Amino acid sequence: MGIRRWLINALGGKNVSELDQQNHDPDSIPVLSEVAHEPEDPLDAEAAGLDFKSAIEAHQRWKVRLNDVVQGHSSEILDPANVARDDGCALGKWIHGAGGDSFSGQPEFAELKRQHAHFHVCAGHVLILAQSGRKEEASAEINHGDFSRISREVVLRLAQMYTRLKS
Repeated sequence: MGIRRWLINALGGKNVSELDQQNHDPDSIPVLSEVAHEPEDPLDAEAAGLDFKSAIEAHQRWKVRLNDVVQGHSSEILDPANVARDDGCALGKWIHGAGGDSFSGQPEFAELKRQHAHFHVCAGHVLILAQSGRKEEASAEINHGDFSRISREVVLRLAQMYTRLKS
């Protein structure tokens, strides 16, 4: 299955353009890793120098990683200050590099950049809560709070941008 079908399935059977026209609830967007999909051509997911599928999956894995830290099931050592930086992941490098060079004048890109930065700040905040023993607050952020909301918004923005670049 190609990435377009994967995105449509992940967005609850709706095209990205349908979600653009609706007052969508970001919490209604399913986690893409939960959507069954077949192997696909990795080049299909690439647009403008970014593998959108990998970027989406990497950001969705943060929920699992953070939950593992909160529950004490992680051997990963995560520094909240580093996690809060938006320029260390592949998407951040693209936003601050080739993506910014090509799309900085577009409002959709500016919103993606803002939301991506906020995503990382929220992830860093969750880590601070977890590391200071405030595990219930950290879990609430991951599952229903600002982190949850912004995570889904970043996924939606990436899906929208990919769809526009490929059409």
